[in-house]
Amino acid sequence: MKIKLLLLCLLYAGFVSCGGNRSQENRSEQDIADHGEEVHDLSHEGHDHASEDHDHSHEGLIELSPEAMAAAGITTAPATTRPFSKAIPAIGEIVPMQGDRVTVTAKSEGFVLFGAKRMLPGTPVGLDEKVMALSSEGITRDNYREAVMQAEIAYNQAQSLYQRNQKLYDERLIPITDLQESEAAFRTAELRYENLRAGMEEDGLRVASPVAGTITEMLVSEGQFVAIGEPLFTVSKNREVLLRAEVSPEYRADLSQVVSANFRTSASEPFRSVVDLGGRLISVGQSVESGSRLIPIYFSLPYSADYPAGVYAEIYILSGSRESLVLPKEAIVEDFGHYFVYLFDQHGYRRQDVSLGGSDGLFTEIRSGIRPGDRVVVTGATRLKLVERLGELGAEAAHAGHSH
Repeated sequence: MKIKLLLLCLLYAGFVSCGGNRSQENRSEQDIADHGEEVHDLSHEGHDHASEDHDHSHEGLIELSPEAMAAAGITTAPATTRPFSKAIPAIGEIVPMQGDRVTVTAKSEGFVLFGAKRMLPGTPVGLDEKVMALSSEGITRDNYREAVMQAEIAYNQAQSLYQRNQKLYDERLIPITDLQESEAAFRTAELRYENLRAGMEEDGLRVASPVAGTITEMLVSEGQFVAIGEPLFTVSKNREVLLRAEVSPEYRADLSQVVSANFRTSASEPFRSVVDLGGRLISVGQSVESGSRLIPIYFSLPYSADYPAGVYAEIYILSGSRESLVLPKEAIVEDFGHYFVYLFDQHGYRRQDVSLGGSDGLFTEIRSGIRPGDRVVVTGATRLKLVERLGELGAEAAHAGHSH
């Protein structure tokens, strides 16, 4: 409904269908108003009646003012040839890159406490940012808070011995080896104590992210007891992901010439080019996998929230390259099983039937119907089709209302 209202407004601002204009020749605007032909009136609002004797060789043209063209998002470009690859259909998914994910484990036994800021999968996290705490309250074995206290006692004892030996050595009462041993013991106790104390906070042992990135998986819940070494959460560094494609063995002969891939993770999204995103081909499998009976192909991609790891993808594997006349997929309109584009010249827009070749999801090969250099509507073609249809409806309504 919104599209129709928009198109009516655009028609009111200057869209004119020449086919509809001819059905109104020799009729005054007052005559239209008397018959209540609202659609027909809209489609001809602003039409210069001095031009009603225009050349009838322009039959089928759609006249469009530059203002209405911009408002409808309609743009044109010359048809050109470009390298075009054979497109091999595939299925696949976005998977994590090896080494891009870090799993954080518990350094002590304790109960999980998230605190006020609950971290969930998908939450951005900074380097050394706190994610949770492990409380040792009520734990008698491997109690972290007790370990800090014991480390402090050992540190104080080692410090006293080292200071005492310094004085004895200065008085030449002990050999230097005794002083060196006490110093080494003191430095070790100091390091252990500082490390343990640094992680201890009021609510327990502080557990932070070792890298900046995004939490991809939370493996524990509030209040859960965890043992030393138990996985707590996983963080992605947000650098790269893998596009894993699976191809039928019938295309094996074409896989030696794979150059790139186009993919999308939702049917409502446009296809994306691996190369345009800065990705690259990683590997092409040499045999089928036992589970799927398909051949795997891997591409690397820079990380993006638009295609997170774990989502499935529709993929076209691009193999080889040849020079072909191609158009963006959105430039081609289907009408009851046949395909056409809109050509543009100084007179207006008109349909032109085309014969199609292959498609890689982004571009479609044109086998016949247009030539390089023809100016084609590349965006807004479906809206132009609706405008054309509204003009036809207006002409039909006018003809029915004025039949004698």
